[in-house]
Amino acid sequence: MPNYAPTKLATTALFGMGNDASARNSMLGVDQKDYYISTEGLAWGICIPSTKVWEWPKEWKMITDVYPDFKDWVTSGGANNTDWISNHNNDIYVKP
Repeated sequence: MPNYAPTKLATTALFGMGNDASARNSMLGVDQKDYYISTEGLAWGICIPSTKVWEWPKEWKMITDVYPDFKDWVTSGGANNTDWISNHNNDIYVKP
């Protein structure tokens, strides 16, 4: 969940490694308040309201491919495409 400060149990030494843009990184220009986001501004975790039905993407499928409105929803801070969860393609897991 983006911008939630880490707890004291977090391994902050891992912030800024790989595709992580958490904590200040002079190359990325990330503000200190930005935690748990990728270098593209995507969240590492999301909270789905209980009023919505989450359908898991198939294994190895990118959430941004399965849910085309997801990226705009996240990068807008939840202002755009608020119904992103209802718009997915057929690459979702169906329980056999």
